[in-house]
Amino acid sequence: MDEAVRHAKQHLMRVGLLGQIPDDGLVPDFVMRSWRRSIGSSADSILPSQKFDEIDTESILRRAADPVLDRWQDHLVDTGTTLFLSDRAGSIVARRASDRTLRRKLDRVNAAEGFDYSERAIGTNGLGTSMVEGRAVYIEGSQHFNDSLAVLACAAVPVYTPSGLVIGSVSLGGPLDIANSLMLTLTKEIGQQIEERLKAASRPQDVALAMSFMRYANSQRPTVIMDNETLLANTPGLPYISVDSHVLLWNRLGAHDWSGSAATIFELDDAAVSVSARRVVEGSRVYYVLHFAAVPQAGSADAKPGVRPARNASSHIERTGTVIVDGPSGSGRATRALDMRRDYGTVHQLEAVVLSRHTQTPWDAVAE
Repeated sequence: MDEAVRHAKQHLMRVGLLGQIPDDGLVPDFVMRSWRRSIGSSADSILPSQKFDEIDTESILRRAADPVLDRWQDHLVDTGTTLFLSDRAGSIVARRASDRTLRRKLDRVNAAEGFDYSERAIGTNGLGTSMVEGRAVYIEGSQHFNDSLAVLACAAVPVYTPSGLVIGSVSLGGPLDIANSLMLTLTKEIGQQIEERLKAASRPQDVALAMSFMRYANSQRPTVIMDNETLLANTPGLPYISVDSHVLLWNRLGAHDWSGSAATIFELDDAAVSVSARRVVEGSRVYYVLHFAAVPQAGSADAKPGVRPARNASSHIERTGTVIVDGPSGSGRATRALDMRRDYGTVHQLEAVVLSRHTQTPWDAVAE
């Protein structure tokens, strides 16, 4: 059967992302979806993971998971299986394998701490696919997109924070000859134990902050939500933050006079980055929603000849409200909107909201 699965995968890779293969129930639906995503993202189907980053051994996820993984490693000794933990980006941040020979085999395919096992990087696999699917998965043999993983089977589940955000995933894997679907039951139990530790360690204000963050998590606009102790960023916002920037931003926001308005705009790094900040007060709790944008510099590819961004963007904060540019298709609406944006001196990222007479106007998206 594994050979038939391999042929089905190769056929899909030949016919392309939108191609069809015989639907005889041989390949589970979630695996087929993952194969298509893997093809679409040009995931590597041959070489082991090549991307490596240093890991944070003191992260919230590691602190919650380490005792659980240690305990289960003792339970699983001599079974030939390995426990893996990944962060939400798909990088392996912990591995527990008692057998030295097995560890060497895993090292040869870079199934080790620091390597990227996201679905985008290496295709269908337990750690990455479980997070994308948002569910427990069992993947065996050639169901893996990458050929280097075809000798393994793995069960994996996403790990959620108390507020419902995916923070990572945990997987139990092993050679095909010892693996079976019962591994999925064990993996679910391990994931639940990690989530319980995350819940016990979380502050109520962190949970509330994360709930506020949920609406921005999938936005393409670089966004950060922060209070004095916690900072949450969506993926586009990650390049703009660090421990140092958290302190700098908090001090900058604390020194600002919010009596006149709950929003402001300022620049960082010698005007290289523009920050749009909004102060939110909920009872005794105060936090900030920040949107980041790179400011086009004179001579850069993004800067138009003869056009310079406003040096004091905060002087334009009084231009509130929503401007709708209307007209038939091809009439130049986008050009006019860009001209207005330039005239206002706005340095923020432009977002388009498409309005239609046939659908309800998305006012929440416009307001955001």
